[in-house]
Amino acid sequence: MTTVVPSLSTAGWITATAQKADALMAHIYESMANQSYTYAGSVTSIQSIIQANAGNMPKTCSALQSALEAYLGRYYDSVLAQVTSDDVTAGNTTSLITVSIYAQVTENGVTYPYYGLVQLADSKFLKATKLNNNGPSVASTVVN
Repeated sequence: MTTVVPSLSTAGWITATAQKADALMAHIYESMANQSYTYAGSVTSIQSIIQANAGNMPKTCSALQSALEAYLGRYYDSVLAQVTSDDVTAGNTTSLITVSIYAQVTENGVTYPYYGLVQLADSKFLKATKLNNNGPSVASTVVN
């Protein structure tokens, strides 16, 4: 199964496994839950997941993992997602929390791993960084 991802950039219709994952994750980071009347309640937005589960990091991680599997599952043959937080694993008591995202997507027998970090401050989405095998990439998305 090859499901393309439309983009409003020079990339046009994205078909490559890795580029699709990058574009889809950008959609999740940038989308707003109320951006569509037609698809009300169906827009996957990390910001709305954080807001809906404010103050409960285990529930936030679980909801984000379910949302990733459902959203990426529309575009790939199989998806495995894992979401953890330093608030849950290390008993972080500061207002700055780091959420680790791992997603493994498979399409036509090709598997691509996605690693990312999301930083939250006072239950607000602060920054998303894509990681590769050598650590953080140059590009990151900052949302104010």
